[in-house]
Amino acid sequence: MPPEPTTKRAVIFVDGQNLFHAAREAFGYTYPNYDVLALADAVCHRGEYDVAVILSQDQDFSEVAEEIRVIAQERSWWIKVASAYPLSPTTRNRRGINRTDWLPINRVMYDGCLDRRDYRPPR
Repeated sequence: MPPEPTTKRAVIFVDGQNLFHAAREAFGYTYPNYDVLALADAVCHRGEYDVAVILSQDQDFSEVAEEIRVIAQERSWWIKVASAYPLSPTTRNRRGINRTDWLPINRVMYDGCLDRRDYRPPR
């Protein structure tokens, strides 16, 4: 594998439904209220490295993580794949995606990335 680059970039893949359900279980929110850009920025700056970050715990993405590694190896690219997900004492699923680095999102980080607009139709 090539050496780790000094200048890094990140690509974020968001599984919105999985992220919403995980945030609901972990933090009690009843509708999707996250700001994707703010959450991506918070997750990437915390680690300060170049990765493909998947905001999900869906194990179907473990195959994607493996494919990314195979492609990177074929092209002699340095790569890291991470799974970011809400985690609290009430969370039943405490694992990220297999074959990825796990980046738990705590309540403070998540709450710092809320979108204060409510996109649900008025009642």
